[in-house]
Amino acid sequence: MSVPHITASMLAAMVVCPREAWLMSRAFSPEKENYFIVTGNLIHEESYSAMRLREIEIEGAKIDFITEKGGKTIVAEIKRSSASVDSGKIQLLYYMKRLREVGIFTKGQLRIPKEKKIIDVELNEENEKLLEFYTGELIKTISKTSPPEVINSKYCKKCGYQSMCFS
Repeated sequence: MSVPHITASMLAAMVVCPREAWLMSRAFSPEKENYFIVTGNLIHEESYSAMRLREIEIEGAKIDFITEKGGKTIVAEIKRSSASVDSGKIQLLYYMKRLREVGIFTKGQLRIPKEKKIIDVELNEENEKLLEFYTGELIKTISKTSPPEVINSKYCKKCGYQSMCFS
């Protein structure tokens, strides 16, 4: 059996909602007019525009930006709020691991512009185990023929897939 194609976004979704990760794996798109998606995109576009940073794409990943500071390469993920820290961390760890696989060693930063926060993330042994755990859970989840049950958590109110769960 082959390993299903996974992405950093699916991994991030897995932390919050396995059903969302499953839907993403089937190429279902979130509602584009969802307020939280729209404002998240605006925050992303406007927060670092003065730095002229651009997204970078590698297979399975769309990295918010990579920069260099003090001779170190920094890979960053921008989030709308601190509520996204856990999922953002997994996403960032995935980027860091993929880059390391091609010989690029990085430091990670979760950036939350609205809160003026920068959280450093390191690809250490503990975080690699965490990434492996979520990767394994994601592979199990997206290998199923039907979606996981609706969990109805606090995140559902802001989710772009809400209509696929509660219609």
